[in-house]
Amino acid sequence: MILQRPRFLQLAAATAVMPPFAARAETPLKVRIGSGHGLGAAQAFYAQELGIYKRHELAVNLQIPVSLKHCVDQIAAGKMDIGNGNVISIAGEGQKGNDLVIVAPGVNYDSDTPTTVLVQAPFSDFKTGKELEGKTVATLKLTRSSGRSASR
Repeated sequence: MILQRPRFLQLAAATAVMPPFAARAETPLKVRIGSGHGLGAAQAFYAQELGIYKRHELAVNLQIPVSLKHCVDQIAAGKMDIGNGNVISIAGEGQKGNDLVIVAPGVNYDSDTPTTVLVQAPFSDFKTGKELEGKTVATLKLTRSSGRSASR
């Protein structure tokens, strides 16, 4: 079942007025989560190692490493509940017509300790990000042999 935005918002509002999980005596909710192997996936490991899932009465089956494409296929087949992916991959799946719900951002970016950067050639002439507005900087392109390749 694909959760549409209006239904998701209804459920989110309902959970805001629910009693704390500690008041419930039910068995933990089983959730199957798939994530990639990059830095953004570390949060899934940390949550498991720190006991955050257990503290919120979640029995998480963590499937790593997998790609967002694998997650989308597994979710469609009913074998996974949540998939983790980067913004580019999620947007690409959305363009293909896959109806995805973004639950939460995967990584918080701190400019004091960047984990990703935009690199420019020494001969390029742009100085600020504002100068890139309306321009294509980089895209992912599907190829038959390797799945993806960078292009201009």
